[in-house]
Parts: sequence; structure tokens; C-alpha cells
Amino acid sequence: MRDCPSQILDAARRRFQRFGYLKTSMQEIAGDCDMSAANLYRYYEGKLQIGAAVLTGELNKVHDACDAALASADKTLRARLGAFFHAIIDTTRKQQRVSPLLSDLFLIVVKEQPRVRVRFVAELKRKIAILLSDAQANGEIRPGDTAAQADLVLVACLAFVLPRLIIVEPLGDPRPQVTAVIDCLIAGLSPKRPA
Repeated sequence: MRDCPSQILDAARRRFQRFGYLKTSMQEIAGDCDMSAANLYRYYEGKLQIGAAVLTGELNKVHDACDAALASADKTLRARLGAFFHAIIDTTRKQQRVSPLLSDLFLIVVKEQPRVRVRFVAELKRKIAILLSDAQANGEIRPGDTAAQADLVLVACLAFVLPRLIIVEPLGDPRPQVTAVIDCLIAGLSPKRPA
């Protein structure tokens, strides 16, 4: 028999994908795992904890896509940041196409379990800080507090990170906007500021 927590998460993900988080019950997830709801509670406190674990898996796919994009990108900060944010946009769009009902899972879980959002954002900031540190080391940008710079980059690029903004596109397709925003950020961080 497969590992129970993994079996539970697979069953829950399929349910959330097909019916949505709100229309899925613990009893249905338990039934899909051939166990009682009482047994399901041995592994997870409730549906919200299962939802948080499923969402964490989905967010890990975004991180994996970012890592793959960075591994194959040109080593300039412009190329690496572009690849990073394009990977987030493309992965989010793919997840939305394949599993549109998982969107409500994101909205509910990040509201009720903010630690999931905090971990996701912290990992994005960590990756951006590494890119900025490398760019400082090779003289592409001036030396500075990489954590503060990573915060600045992330705030400026929120439209390329937040699933709702990527999907709804209130400002149009975000993909072509990535380069323009990154160019502005790099110009502001450049060792030679334009006049």
C-alpha cells in the first residue's frame, strides 16, 4: 500500500481539481482513499490542512520551473530575472489551464493559512537575492543590501507572481511587460545611473 499521506494528497488533489475545494468533503477524500473519515483525521487535522499540503505541492512546481529556467538562462541579470518571472507566469497559466478549480484553493488557503504564502514568497525572495548577489559580484549592479533589493524587485514584479493577476490580466498580458520592468529595475540598481 502507498504511503497514506501521499495517497490522501493525491485523492484530495483530484477532488479539488474536479469539484473545487469548497465542494469537496473530508468524507469524499476518505472514500477515495478507501478509509473512514475518522482515519483521515489521524493524518490531517482537517480539510484546510490537506488543502495547504496540496497547494504547497502546486507552489513547489512553480519553484521547480524557476530553477529549471534559471539553469538554462544566460548569466546576465536581465536574462535570469526574465527567465525567472516568465517561468512563474507560464507555470501558473499551465496550472490554470489544467486545473482551473485549484484557483479557489489558492485563495482560501493563503487567507486561512498565511504561512503557506509566507514560505512561497520567502523562497522567491531568496532566489532573487541570489541573482542580485551574483550581479553585484560581477559588477552588473552596484553593491547593496540584497535582501532589500530583492524586496524591491518582488514588489515591482507582483503582477508576474500573483496567480490572480496572471490569470485575470488586468493590465494585459504580463509576459511582454517583464522585460520593461526588469530594465527599469536594473537601471535603478546600475553602478552607472543614467543622467
